[in-house]
Amino acid sequence: MMALMADQFARVVPKVISKIRASETPHSSVDSKVEARKPVSFNFKHFASCNPNPFTGNDGVTAMLEWFDNIEVTFINSECPEELKTRSATGVFQARALEWWTNERNIRSNELAYALTREETRALMMDEFCPPHEQRKLEEEFWVLKQIGDNNLAYTTRFNQLSFIVPHLVSTPDRKRSKYINGLPPSMRDTIEAAKLDSIEAIYRLAASLNNNHVRDKQAANPVSSKPAHQITQQSNNNRGKKRKQSNPVCNAIVPPVNPNLVAPDNAQKSYTGIHPKCATCNFHHPTTARCRRYDNCNRYGHTINFCRNQQQQAPPAQQAQQAQQALPAPQNARPARACFKCGDANHIRPQCPLWNQEQQQPPCGRAFNLNANQARNDNDVDNGR
Repeated sequence: MMALMADQFARVVPKVISKIRASETPHSSVDSKVEARKPVSFNFKHFASCNPNPFTGNDGVTAMLEWFDNIEVTFINSECPEELKTRSATGVFQARALEWWTNERNIRSNELAYALTREETRALMMDEFCPPHEQRKLEEEFWVLKQIGDNNLAYTTRFNQLSFIVPHLVSTPDRKRSKYINGLPPSMRDTIEAAKLDSIEAIYRLAASLNNNHVRDKQAANPVSSKPAHQITQQSNNNRGKKRKQSNPVCNAIVPPVNPNLVAPDNAQKSYTGIHPKCATCNFHHPTTARCRRYDNCNRYGHTINFCRNQQQQAPPAQQAQQAQQALPAPQNARPARACFKCGDANHIRPQCPLWNQEQQQPPCGRAFNLNANQARNDNDVDNGR
């Protein structure tokens, strides 16, 4: 019996001693790297250093969905605890969103408002910034959503956004896959339906691959140029300093196109638009109380002596001679007639003008005061120069 106990002690004692020695030895460099990390205290300054995007609430539902994605990434990077996510996210509200959150805090109190979970805050934001009438507009857009051209990325992005805003239209995975496939072009739609993929992500990838192949085939069918790019650049550089040769020395006139709707001008005399009746004697319109315009020398109606064309022929000889004398041009070396500057008479000049001499001979218009020495001393208005 004693031998058995001694044998067991001999086996156990070395193990106990090795464990004691292992606990007393210092940690190696490898063990120091796997030590537990000390907890880091979180504050809003740490959250703001990750540059979260501000939210105003004025840019529509699409901007709000993008902000949701951005704030989730900020939560991960800043290691924000769950109980402080609502406080941190609402700290970047601005403009309309800040006014709405201030009203919510006034209604609920600060403690209850900041105690809301992230999902509850998101639901309140959806109700505020995506009201029912906006949801109806988005539902109508979702019903007619189609891929336009070769922009498959824009179609997929918009499909995901509308699926999140109006999820009742794609409540099941089958309906979501069917709705996405129906919006694709017919050539891509048949291929994806034949593949019978189960997940919507696989359908996204297949649609993007087919779209890229379609774009590549179109570029191959319509090449821009058969020459390489470096040859085109070299050719353009060689022709940079050369003048363009004139292919045709004849100048070609540019004839404007004929307008078929152009109306030819009417050369006919315009009709009278006044209020006076037409006279039966002179065939002109004038008041009934006025006499007809008639010049006796030419015996024609419609003008007076000042506007008569036959005035020179019908004028008497004396009058014609006077008019001819007036019509003669003055000689080139003739000096202009001199006249008096005072009265305008051409027979004399101003020094010989009677009016000028009469004005010069008139006595001056003024009064002189004569004072003797005694009168000047007694007059207070006189300055004696003292």
